[in-house]
Amino acid sequence: MNFKTTISLLVLLVLIAGGSYFLGVFSPGSDRKNQQAPAVVKADKILLIAPSLGEVERVRLEVAGRDTMVFERSGQTWKIVEPIEATALSWEVSDLIDAFNAARKLETFVPGKGQYANQTLETLGFEEPIFIVTLESGNRKLTYLVGQNPVASENTYVKTPESDEVYIIDQDLRTRIKKNLADYRDKQLWELKKNLLTELNFTGNDGTVFKFSKMADGQWTMVAPVQAPVLMSSINDAINTLATLRAQEFVEDAPASIDTFGLAKPVWTITAVETQEIKPTTQTTQSTQPTIQRTEHVLFVGGPFGLKSDQVYAKLADKKWVVTLAQDNLKKIIPDVIAWREKALVELNKDVLTRIDIRRSAQDVILFRENENWKLQTAQEVISADPSTVDTLINTLIGLQATSFIDLPNAETLKKTKLDEPVSTITILRNNAEPVILTIGGKTPSGMFRYVKRSNQNYIAVVENEKVEKLFTPALSYRDRQMMAFDIDSVTTIEISQRNRSYTLVRPGPGLPWKVASPIEAPADQEHVQNVLLALSTLRAQDYVAQGYLSNYNLSSPQIRVKVKVEMQVPVVQVDPTTSAPATSTKPATRTVTQEYSLVVSKYNDKVYAARPALEKPLVALVSEQLRNDLSAEFVTRDVFANNVPKPENITRIEIQKTDGENIILEKTDSVWMLPADTIVKIDQEKINSLLETFQTLKAICYHDFQDSKSGFGLQKPFMTITASNARDSWTLNVGDQARGQNRFAQSSSLPWIFEMRGSDVTRLGPSLKDLITSTGDSVAPETEPITSIYE
Repeated sequence: MNFKTTISLLVLLVLIAGGSYFLGVFSPGSDRKNQQAPAVVKADKILLIAPSLGEVERVRLEVAGRDTMVFERSGQTWKIVEPIEATALSWEVSDLIDAFNAARKLETFVPGKGQYANQTLETLGFEEPIFIVTLESGNRKLTYLVGQNPVASENTYVKTPESDEVYIIDQDLRTRIKKNLADYRDKQLWELKKNLLTELNFTGNDGTVFKFSKMADGQWTMVAPVQAPVLMSSINDAINTLATLRAQEFVEDAPASIDTFGLAKPVWTITAVETQEIKPTTQTTQSTQPTIQRTEHVLFVGGPFGLKSDQVYAKLADKKWVVTLAQDNLKKIIPDVIAWREKALVELNKDVLTRIDIRRSAQDVILFRENENWKLQTAQEVISADPSTVDTLINTLIGLQATSFIDLPNAETLKKTKLDEPVSTITILRNNAEPVILTIGGKTPSGMFRYVKRSNQNYIAVVENEKVEKLFTPALSYRDRQMMAFDIDSVTTIEISQRNRSYTLVRPGPGLPWKVASPIEAPADQEHVQNVLLALSTLRAQDYVAQGYLSNYNLSSPQIRVKVKVEMQVPVVQVDPTTSAPATSTKPATRTVTQEYSLVVSKYNDKVYAARPALEKPLVALVSEQLRNDLSAEFVTRDVFANNVPKPENITRIEIQKTDGENIILEKTDSVWMLPADTIVKIDQEKINSLLETFQTLKAICYHDFQDSKSGFGLQKPFMTITASNARDSWTLNVGDQARGQNRFAQSSSLPWIFEMRGSDVTRLGPSLKDLITSTGDSVAPETEPITSIYE
């Protein structure tokens, strides 16, 4: 046999084998030499079940070597009724039924006859069929024995018990039908209707009992071991986990004893109760009232599952079978009393609050709402309360959180926690609601916590003392914090007395600039005056610390006194004496009303206090440090050159003379600054411009002498003199002795007054020649920092 003949035979064998595979005609033990491919009839005419069986109601599945399984339809779902009672995976049972409903006969034959003469029921797998499936629908009942698969095909031999005929169908039933009961069981442990749950009970084998009930308003509460509100998020998580609880493994369907699983005395017994209102359905029912149907679902939780600490044994009370549950799910279900309990002591809606009474020895606070405004009731009067302080109180009450609880306190416990004689009692009244009453007891031994009890609760909350102390704010602090309020455009005069100087500031007319009238007539620092007026007209106390007793806070001899005079034009109603009626006029008559606002300010024990001494009972207020600084600052214009120095580009010569250092003269030629004494030196133009900008915009910190008295300030022989000039004029600054810190006394040629100059400005205006030289990229870094960063 040559090579070509061999190849031809091999190709022919492959084609024959392939055709046999697709036709599915080979069968175990058949005579392949005489076998022919069967004729295939159109599939739509050879359904296995014809006519259609309709809706199957019951399925019986017998598996070789295993227990018989029986499934029954219940509505739209399936359940297992044999060998155990359990919920089935409906889609698995439906898939089994669909396999038969969709099956089509590819061929029908009788074993031992014709081309199947060598086949027997045994060789086809029917002597001991792997599956026997019975489908029931109404009065119709069909049973099929499932045999082997034809060789090299996904088809199956099936037959009925009553006939010798065998069908080859187009379904692989041996893989499509599941053998194990576990494959058909739904791991969903039970069917809980979350919307019907009204009770959850947890009983431990140590006697621990937790009970939770759903109230009429839909909120859950703990009723045992103590009645207390719970966090809805925690209880909802537990309910969701319970409703979706799934078995991890099916351990045993009918154990002889459940003691080996720790279920005879379960670690936990969980009872979920559903209640449903059932209305009468017929007219024959005597009662017209609905009845309440109560359904209990009970779950026993046992010991750990062997060496697997992540699972535990469990069973339903009305079922025999034992399963395992994930320990992680159990942790979400078994109550953590601290974690589950609502820790907020009160739940308040600000809009419905009407009154808050804080009783605390002689420091009672009584607040009530009147027309949306809070009022403070004192022993003598009813006054407006500060809204922000009341809001802080309410937020503090809402924010009170328990860190732990003492349940079911007895008389001894109440005495130990000092709740029998409370430090304070807080009563909160609300529209259409029961009053909320809090009693506040003593501190814990560490002093970090305090005992608090609500009147209608049988437990004590342990709360951070720092938060509780905020409730003890004295009544004084609830007074209106607005100390002064006036229209700054109507202010005509300001008098400010500092320790060493007094200022009188006047405004000649509305919209005109402010002027200093004393101690010298001079322009005022407009920006600073406006800032001070704004601060005074909107002045709010940070807190009130006393009423009267000004001397206790250095306010009897204050460091600063302020008086603001306000003149306002108010309309005047003119009455015609002949008619006793208002006279008509195209322009209404007005009159000037003058009002004065006074304030005293002092610093005491590192805090700044203020008061309005003209009031009958002045309140001592804690105010900001900034207010004192503003009132202590200079009010005369601080521009020491009176805006006379031109811009840097208009200066052509600079001379810096120092008594203990070099003198520098710089001149500008063709817009370039140079050192005439040595033109080789390159001057940094930007540094000169920066120096001139500092010179032009120089401002005093304050003035020390308005008399042009140089003695005592070191200005007769200045430490440094800087002169900037051009062809028409020159401007000079003399710098004298040190003042406070690095500051120095100084005097300009534009104003004769002695002022205090910042040390940073002294440094900027008195550089060395080396500081002004242009540095090159190759040179070593200069010994001193660039002028632009020296003063940061």
